Amino acid sequence: MDDDLNEILTECAQLRGCYPLMHRTLHEFDWFSGCVIFGWTQFEEYTAKEHVKKHPEAEKAMQEKKEEYQKIFNKWHGVVTYDNELIALAKAFREYCHEQYDSYVAERKKELDEFITKLKKS
Repeated sequence: MDDDLNEILTECAQLRGCYPLMHRTLHEFDWFSGCVIFGWTQFEEYTAKEHVKKHPEAEKAMQEKKEEYQKIFNKWHGVVTYDNELIALAKAFREYCHEQYDSYVAERKKELDEFITKLKKS
């Protein structure tokens, strides 16, 4: 096996900036896997409509959430096979994490480098 599940999820937690608190990454991996396998389901549609009934201002956010689910489904649904399904999902999640968090990590690194430079000058 090329990659160990734990190694992949640890890398994702580090990208997300929450390592060693793996439970946060596991929750996001669970959500991501559901999006990949099922996309936007009738249950999500129902709960979104119910939420918008109570909070009409949330309609745009619910539409964006639906689009995000579908984007993930459309991009990665093909990776789900019965051979190494969990590893395939984890690799797709790692790619998703890079897309979502690489710019954030680079930004934080730049801020840290600037801070260290200022400290050295003082």
